[in-house]
Amino acid sequence: MNVVRDYATRQSCRPHSLASAEGIYTHVKLQHEYNFTITGCMEIVLNLELTIAGMWAVVGLLACGNLSLLSLGHRERGLAVLACGAVVGVAGSIAYFFNVPVLAFSSLVLADALLLIGGRAYLGQTTQSLTVLPWPLLAAAVYAYVNFQQKSALVQGLCFALSVLPLALMHVSSLMPRTVEERWAPPRQLFAVIHVLHAAYWIAVAMAWLVGSPGAWAQLPFAYLPPLAMLLLSALAWPQLVSQRLRSRISRLARFDALTGALNRRGLEEAAMRELRRVRKHQGQLGLLLIDMDRFRTLNGRYGHGAGDMALRACTDAVREHVGRNAYLGRVGGEEFCIVAPGVDEAELEALLVTVRQAVADLEVEYDDLLIRFSASASLARFGHDGTDFDTLYRVAAKRISHEKKGPIAFADTAPQSAVAA
Repeated sequence: MNVVRDYATRQSCRPHSLASAEGIYTHVKLQHEYNFTITGCMEIVLNLELTIAGMWAVVGLLACGNLSLLSLGHRERGLAVLACGAVVGVAGSIAYFFNVPVLAFSSLVLADALLLIGGRAYLGQTTQSLTVLPWPLLAAAVYAYVNFQQKSALVQGLCFALSVLPLALMHVSSLMPRTVEERWAPPRQLFAVIHVLHAAYWIAVAMAWLVGSPGAWAQLPFAYLPPLAMLLLSALAWPQLVSQRLRSRISRLARFDALTGALNRRGLEEAAMRELRRVRKHQGQLGLLLIDMDRFRTLNGRYGHGAGDMALRACTDAVREHVGRNAYLGRVGGEEFCIVAPGVDEAELEALLVTVRQAVADLEVEYDDLLIRFSASASLARFGHDGTDFDTLYRVAAKRISHEKKGPIAFADTAPQSAVAA
């Protein structure tokens, strides 16, 4: 720079020669800085593919390790397919590093498809492979064609949208809870939102390609980054989803009866306490019904425990058909069932008692060429009139049902090849 300054000074013979020298010096300095910036950017661009290859390898190894440990720790359906998806992602990074773009692209879209199939299998849904696999296969075929024809990176990036967009929408659909046991928990919500954003990105890519030329964010190699991010997020999200599902199962086992599917005593008490607090706060109504199957021990002893189990399940199903959506049905003893019915008055409670008792009396349970019929005793207790807490209401109903059982209980069955619990 001093040489430039001296040269400019010697060439200047005007009064303002010093100012001209300073201007030339400033211009040359800016030009040098600009050339340095361009050189740096070119180096970054030249190293971009190597950087993406390194990121791809790290993400693939993390996903492979995380999902493989998850599969080994929980021997459940679908988790092994998730681990295979991560392994395919690692294979894609190797192909990308050795400059095999068709194999790298195919590995990445196939990994996304395997993650979808494995997730559906784990959540107990149909895998629907025939609707999932055609998208990555079609995208890989189109990518191979445009790569062979040496099309622009813009068209190659659009091939990602052909596979990732429908698969992202399928991911969101698979995360929707299908049963009451599954909850719309925060990890599930967040994972679904991430897939929605991923789908929105590729919709933007497709729209930008249709209306004009999109920027570098929608072209290769930058287009590899969103699928890689989804691979990493899947590896982080699925252990959380598995943990949440296990907690739901444990909660269900702790609050539901395994034989009948009704609430157990703990689950029913928790539900009753919640409803009682609501009734006290809003001054509402609540009733409790207690149902006891007659001569159940005789039925068990005469026909075996298998017949008793079938009778319990049949009784539960019959009672559940007549219980409203706001009521709670629980098995509180060996042959005792309890219904907590909020928001019903005395007349409705009496009608429900008669209906439930008749529904059990009409049951016919087939077991080993036998037709078993039985009856049930029932009683009720009302909030406010008989008590204000669950234990008091239960004791009142149990006392009333014991008085009812002291009377005669008649059975009548004249059908051939039938048995009566007597």
